[in-house]
Amino acid sequence: MPLLYPNICPLKESSPEFFRLGNPLCSKPPMIRNYHLFTTLAGLILAASVVSADDLEAPKVELGTLKVRITGLRSDKGTVHLALFNTRESFSKRGMEFRKLTVKPDAKTALAEIPELPFGEYAIAMYHDENDNNKHNKGLFLILMEKYGFSNNAKPGLKGPPDFEKAKFFLLKEQKTITIKAQ
Repeated sequence: MPLLYPNICPLKESSPEFFRLGNPLCSKPPMIRNYHLFTTLAGLILAASVVSADDLEAPKVELGTLKVRITGLRSDKGTVHLALFNTRESFSKRGMEFRKLTVKPDAKTALAEIPELPFGEYAIAMYHDENDNNKHNKGLFLILMEKYGFSNNAKPGLKGPPDFEKAKFFLLKEQKTITIKAQ
C-alpha cells in the first residue's frame, strides 16, 4: 500500500505499528477506515435515539394574569380604553399596543383583567371615553377633556405621555393587581 505522505510518515509500511497507531500522516488500510466510519454512524444513530420528543418542544413560557383597577373617574358613562405596551418603542403609540381592551365603569371605577400574559415588563396607558365616540376629546388649547392615566400613576410630560421607564412595571408571578388613578 502506498504512503500518503512518504517523506513525513515515520513508520515503515511493514511495521506492525504502522496500522496500529493510526498515524494521520500515514495511509490506513480500507478495513480500518470503514471501521471508523461504522463507529461514527453508530454513535450518531445512538445519540439521535436518546433525544426524546419532550426535548424537541419549545420551552414553556410562564404566564400570568394582570388585574387593573382604575379609580378617580368622573362618571359611570361611556367606556374606559386600556392599552398595554411591552416595549419602550411602542409605548403610547396607536396601533403598537401589545394588548388593548375596553371596560365599562361602575361606581366611578373600572376593573379590567388581562389573562395569559407572558412574564415580563409592561406599561399601561388609559383614558375614559365618557361620550363613547372612541376619541380622547380635546378642548380649547388642546387640553384633554376626558380623564386619562398611566401605570405607576406616572405624570405626562410637557409634550405628551410619560417616559416608559416611569410607567413600567413587571409581571413576574401568576397574578398581579395594579391601580391607576385617572387624572
